[in-house]
Amino acid sequence: MKKEKLVKRIKQSISNSGMTQKEFCEKSGINYDLFTQYLPSKTRRIPYEWIIAVSELTGVTTDFLFGLENNTNKNHKTSRVQGQDNGN
Repeated sequence: MKKEKLVKRIKQSISNSGMTQKEFCEKSGINYDLFTQYLPSKTRRIPYEWIIAVSELTGVTTDFLFGLENNTNKNHKTSRVQGQDNGN
């Protein structure tokens, strides 16, 4: 997945949750200046802790953020996850 798509989904998820990026950073304990430097950078990888924080605070799945699914609902299970739950 291209970083641009991940960044777009991060920004979209934060915005859809009703928070600004600054509010998100305050709630997650992420330094706002550092956060805004990482998003446009093509070389810096976004720390996985930030992706988890986006998921937890906005209610979207990490699979959605990574582009593995299009459904943002955390209560929705993909067939891949359901197969794992069923021992398949």
